[in-house]
Amino acid sequence: MDARPKIRSAHRLLDAIALIQIAAPRRELAFLGGCLLMFWLMNAAAVCGYLILTFFILVAVARLIRRTCTALVDNLPRRSPTRKRILACVSTALFSLLLIRACYIATVVVDTQFARFH
Repeated sequence: MDARPKIRSAHRLLDAIALIQIAAPRRELAFLGGCLLMFWLMNAAAVCGYLILTFFILVAVARLIRRTCTALVDNLPRRSPTRKRILACVSTALFSLLLIRACYIATVVVDTQFARFH
């Protein structure tokens, strides 16, 4: 029996787990669960739940892209303008997604609470 296929499959599994932890850390998953629970308790879970899930998926994909860009940029010289531009663009895009997601959550909470008073 050859142990190499088992070792390779174990390495692939560890690589997949590492990618999942990069894309969606535990606190991010807990935040997603809290948001979906909050929307469900406020009776705003119909479309809002799908949209917030989409935002969380977009942020996870952006984190993977940031990780990939960081790995690719590591080969460039440290003071390279290309390196700085790539990192600035990727960081700005991720920050913008996080900001849009936070604004959307706040909008849903406020809108749902105002709708109850009318």
